Amino acid sequence: WLKQQGIDASAGSPDIHRPVGEADGAVTEAPPVYSKDQTPTAFLAGEFMRWLGEQEEAAPWFAHLSFISPHPPFIVPEPYNTRYDPADGPAFHRAESWRAESQGHPYIAYDLGRQNRARFRPGATGKVHDWSEDDFRRIRAIYYGMISEVDAQLGRLWQALKTEGAWDNTIIVLTSDHAEMMGDHFMLGKGGYFDGSYHIPLIIRDPRHRKAAGSTVDRFTEAVDILPTLIDLLGVAPEPHLDGCSLKPFLSGGTPAVWRDAAHWEFDFRSVADGEAERHFGLTSRQCNLA
Repeated sequence: WLKQQGIDASAGSPDIHRPVGEADGAVTEAPPVYSKDQTPTAFLAGEFMRWLGEQEEAAPWFAHLSFISPHPPFIVPEPYNTRYDPADGPAFHRAESWRAESQGHPYIAYDLGRQNRARFRPGATGKVHDWSEDDFRRIRAIYYGMISEVDAQLGRLWQALKTEGAWDNTIIVLTSDHAEMMGDHFMLGKGGYFDGSYHIPLIIRDPRHRKAAGSTVDRFTEAVDILPTLIDLLGVAPEPHLDGCSLKPFLSGGTPAVWRDAAHWEFDFRSVADGEAERHFGLTSRQCNLA
């Protein structure tokens, strides 16, 4: 797709995501070789819009769009690469040093030691925990820019739904499979058992339920709630074996009579491919789990 638009994609992935002119691995706001209209997010949004136009007008449809961004490698085209000031934003949640941080739990020491910069910035060398405060702030500003890039592409999708006359009869669910440490505890990515790894967004829009539109629900929800919610909104009785609970009462502006008082999250740190974690801790694969 990029080649068809005149972009030299010979570097392949992940090197095509290296910043233009950044040879020494320094963290800068330099953009990649592709533009804001040539990102993976723009491609997927465009393909959905093409597919949507092919659907029969009265026929029901379901689409699952899995955007990669915001996700490593951390880079974004203009104008999003300079939209946010690295000096802005809250302080990072962390100990005084990465060495002090590593004393908190054996897994934290293990993960800090294996986080290589190249996983997050192609071409960079060294460990993530050795990046400076300014470097982490620049990366966070780039990450914010990646969020804005996705937001712009979502705007294209919403407009396409309106153009096709589907905006007022389409249920939309926006969520993520994991969150991002983004400098907290000297980490990047989704590793570890901190809130930064598993506290994810969940936005649901059902045009038939306008009473609670724009409201925020301050209750514990889980990813397993999405399927029973969709089934309930479609008027189908949920199967008894489903782990989650329907969120429909919240969408209707109410509160369920009975609701959970805790959320469950399971951290599985097995190294399925090579057994690295198992060897490091002297555990079996079944034991490499913090549930």
